[in-house]
Amino acid sequence: MAEGTVPEAPLLLTTPSSAVVLWHGAVLTGRQLLLPGRPDEAVAEASLDSRFPGAVLLRNLTDQTWDLRLAAEEPKQVRPGQRLLARPMKLTIAGKPAAIVRAGTKEAA
Repeated sequence: MAEGTVPEAPLLLTTPSSAVVLWHGAVLTGRQLLLPGRPDEAVAEASLDSRFPGAVLLRNLTDQTWDLRLAAEEPKQVRPGQRLLARPMKLTIAGKPAAIVRAGTKEAA
């Protein structure tokens, strides 16, 4: 990065009750989605992959398929165990609304 260049704001995974900074090792739990049952159970985990420099990937750790919607694209699904490239989007995780947004934006889940 050139001197004086401002880095891009981080991505946040937002839910109606919280926001998680998406970076390597970040975990979304049932508590953050207000899921009944085991609140500390991991629902998603963020990671880095050398094939995608500077990008964050988010893995579906549940046994349910997630729905996602990107602007100007057809709806897509993320199967259990599958990873997605984190970028601004709307998601439904375990039936709960969520969104990935750039920190500092007004959009919420």
